[in-house]
Amino acid sequence: MDRGMERYPLLCLDSTDSYTGYVTLFGEDELIRISRPSDGSWADAVLAVSPTLAAAISEPEALRTCIKRSKCTSVTGVVDELVEYVQRSGAQRQHQHQQVPDNSIAATATIELQTLLVQELDEVGWAPVRSVHLDRATVVLSTSDSRGVVHQLEVTLTAAYPTTAPKVAAALPAPFTPEWPPAHSDGGRLGALLAQFGMELERHQRLWSELALIDERCWVLEPSHPTPKDALRRVVVGSNTSIQLTLDPNYPSMLPECRFLGPEHTVAPLRSKLSYNAVRWDETLSVLDNVEAVLEVECLPPTAQQSVDFSLECGICYSYQLEGAIPERVCEDRRCARAFHSVCLYQYIKGLPEMRQSFGTYFGSCPYCSTPLTVKLP
Repeated sequence: MDRGMERYPLLCLDSTDSYTGYVTLFGEDELIRISRPSDGSWADAVLAVSPTLAAAISEPEALRTCIKRSKCTSVTGVVDELVEYVQRSGAQRQHQHQQVPDNSIAATATIELQTLLVQELDEVGWAPVRSVHLDRATVVLSTSDSRGVVHQLEVTLTAAYPTTAPKVAAALPAPFTPEWPPAHSDGGRLGALLAQFGMELERHQRLWSELALIDERCWVLEPSHPTPKDALRRVVVGSNTSIQLTLDPNYPSMLPECRFLGPEHTVAPLRSKLSYNAVRWDETLSVLDNVEAVLEVECLPPTAQQSVDFSLECGICYSYQLEGAIPERVCEDRRCARAFHSVCLYQYIKGLPEMRQSFGTYFGSCPYCSTPLTVKLP
């Protein structure tokens, strides 16, 4: 038996590698939970603490570093490092009492809700746990899809849990609404929830495969750093001409929404081909192959960035994104082909002495080459 446990009489062993209980700090008992990974040492223990104790730990990563460096060989070694860190920081405990509405997420979770979360984690096991925030009754779980990609699911217990479903958040292209109450699972309610999340990941495999092929073969302008929730890709098909493809997460093999960006003399033929050739769409082919066949174009590869001129920034404000909008108006002169935000171009043309207006359309000229340009009232 670990003799050091005499210093922490309120800390009890609840499984082979897990301890739950209270540690006295600043004259108050604080709830903690310490679990050792099945394939790790106590130096790699997962630590969950009460809200007030979490507030006293100003730098959680620094505490984890201290525990690792100490090479703890027992649970008391981990607790010793925790106590020493908190006392050394000189943090003083603050009491907060706040009534929580029945169907809201607790600003500071009750002890009962924190205890319930710990019990639920015992059922599902601590292997998929990435982080625990007892003060918010929140846990982040992880699982891998069939491609080996790791995904995370944030679960927050509400005051009405388990009568009502917990709040869930994940980087998915469509909302994840789990069935509640879930079917019985050996891992308890959280285990069943994680299983449903795994099924949702498999449902999106076709979408992610289509997007991965586009990322591999095309020069992608947006998003610059794709995440699993992004179902949009803006690909380059020519000098200052691009197509924004938005795939339907529920029907990823169907014709996506297409938005053409570039000079009118280059995008007008693409619109015509889409209208005329849409019936040729073949769902047995990839989205990329279909797009190229229907539009009769070849999307430029990533290596084309070195040889093809493409202006991303607005020629007026010199930024790419402006309140979420990208430069979508392009000068029709092929030698110029500067791009502009509609708002920027509107403000510029409106200030020209020779500006003309007809209903909601403003007539002016390009600030670089004086080619006639029009813009509608934003």
